[in-house]
Amino acid sequence: MAAEIPLYDQCFTLNVIVADSPFGDGAYAKCDIRKGCVVEAGLAIPFKGNNVDGNEWEFVFTWSDSEGNSEGRWATGTGASTFYNTSAQDSNTEMHRDFIGNTFVIVATRDIKAGEALTHRYKSLNFRKCFQNIPQDGKTEFPMLENLEQCIANSKVQCDGINVQPLFGKRTALASKPFKAGEVVERGLYRVFYLL
Repeated sequence: MAAEIPLYDQCFTLNVIVADSPFGDGAYAKCDIRKGCVVEAGLAIPFKGNNVDGNEWEFVFTWSDSEGNSEGRWATGTGASTFYNTSAQDSNTEMHRDFIGNTFVIVATRDIKAGEALTHRYKSLNFRKCFQNIPQDGKTEFPMLENLEQCIANSKVQCDGINVQPLFGKRTALASKPFKAGEVVERGLYRVFYLL
C-alpha cells in the first residue's frame, strides 16, 4: 500500500511508474493507493530570473499562488512529478506546494487502482498558452496500463530505492534499501530546454 504519513521534509517516489501514455510519457500508480495517501513527495527547483517561459513550455510547474502567475515564477520537480497528466474533471491527485521550502506533496483525492494514470488539475490550466488545446471543462480518459509487472520493470523513472532527507542541514540522497554491485540505483529522463 501507499505511504500514509505526509513527509514534507523528505522526497520519495515509491508508488509511481512512468510509461507511454496517449499524451507522451505519463505517471501511473504502481500499486493500489487509498484516498488521502501520499503518492509522492519531492523537491521543487525554481528557475531564477526570467529565463524560462512556462506559458510556452509545459514541463514546468506554476510556482506561485498569484492570479495568472503574474510573478512569472516557474519550477521543475523531482521524481515523476513532471509526468502527471491533467484532467479538468475527475483528477485523482492534488499537489500541495510549499513555496518557501520549495517542496511538494502529491496526495490521492480518491482511491486509485494499480495501473491507473495519475492526474491532477494543472494549477495554470486556464491561462497558459501551452495548455490551450487541453479540454478545460471535461474529463480526459486515460487507459489502464496493461501488463503492470512489465511496465514496473521497464519504468522510465525508477527512484524508489532512494530517499532525500535532511542531513547536516542539507538535503541528501540516501539509499532506502541495500543495493548489490551493478544494480540500478536510479533511472530517469532529462527534460531538455533552452533558456531565454
